[in-house]
Amino acid sequence: MRIIVTAWNNGGPGYGLGIRHADVRLFRREWGTVTIELPDGTVARADIDKDSFYASCPHLIHRSIKEWFRANGYLTWSSGKPPKFELELIDQNKGVFRLYDNQN
Repeated sequence: MRIIVTAWNNGGPGYGLGIRHADVRLFRREWGTVTIELPDGTVARADIDKDSFYASCPHLIHRSIKEWFRANGYLTWSSGKPPKFELELIDQNKGVFRLYDNQN
């Protein structure tokens, strides 16, 4: 299953992937972290074992995501128009996802 995710920034140095609240159901808290295979082969591990992820801030945050954004020109975007990507759950037992960059 693939979902649409968006680039996210906390207004400072934090970057990640924003998950729609309707798609949070795909993430099992017992995983603790999820593994995200980025399009360049880099692996990011994002913490999802926190109340904020499920309640108000569903973001997958890791420095490798920021570095991938930097390498591909995604560190800035027009207000209200973050880049969109596809995220596919490839191992539902371990919480492994693959990110697809359909813009390049």
